[in-house]
Amino acid sequence: MAQLFNSFTRLFLLSIIKWFILLRLYYENLSYIYQIILCFNPYYSLIYILRYLFHYERTMICLNLNKKLYQFLPSLSIIFIIIILSIYIYWILIWYFEKIYPGKYGIGLSWNFPFSIEYWKSFKKQSILLNRKMSDDTLESISDEFQDNNSDLIVQVESIRKYFPQTNRTVINNISFYLYRNQITALLGHNGAGKTTLMNILCGIIEQTDGSIKICNYDTRYNMDYLRKIISYCPQSMSILLIIIRFI
Repeated sequence: MAQLFNSFTRLFLLSIIKWFILLRLYYENLSYIYQIILCFNPYYSLIYILRYLFHYERTMICLNLNKKLYQFLPSLSIIFIIIILSIYIYWILIWYFEKIYPGKYGIGLSWNFPFSIEYWKSFKKQSILLNRKMSDDTLESISDEFQDNNSDLIVQVESIRKYFPQTNRTVINNISFYLYRNQITALLGHNGAGKTTLMNILCGIIEQTDGSIKICNYDTRYNMDYLRKIISYCPQSMSILLIIIRFI
């Protein structure tokens, strides 16, 4: 749930509301199938387990996983199976929402990316690339790939646009350029022109609204984990420690 909320306060309030709803449902006479569905919630299944343990301890009866305490309640074995299944279900949901909503920083994928052939092709290629040991030989092999393609093009930026809905402002509007090997490129512009925003987009810190970026012929939307191993970025402000120059 943390992937869906940028505010801890909203997440905390929603968790409290969900807790009260589940606690209220626990005392309702729900059908068997509804109880099975609710047991996929860890809190609800924990209540059932504690309830079983309490009654078995109170009646001094040996614990039996397959025996129902009441006819309308699922057995302990069913609850344990549901807990194991819920682990995999929640793992898939966390993986999915983390890809779509990476948070304040990062590049999110579209909601239907699991059904995209392009994503799985890049995932397979990226898994092979990430297994490479980053060394001078690896960087030379990457350079050889460009020589085989008879191209000195390193970075390809096509029609980049960045819109911030919070401020209702388009910082970057239809920017296209190319960076070549053994060349130094400088971005010139006044304060607020979007130079830092553009660099953050190139490094995958924030996502562009429109347009495409390819670095070493790898799309930043799908191969950013690998590209971060071969690119370096020196920000204008220290992101870990606050360093301030004081004039005396």
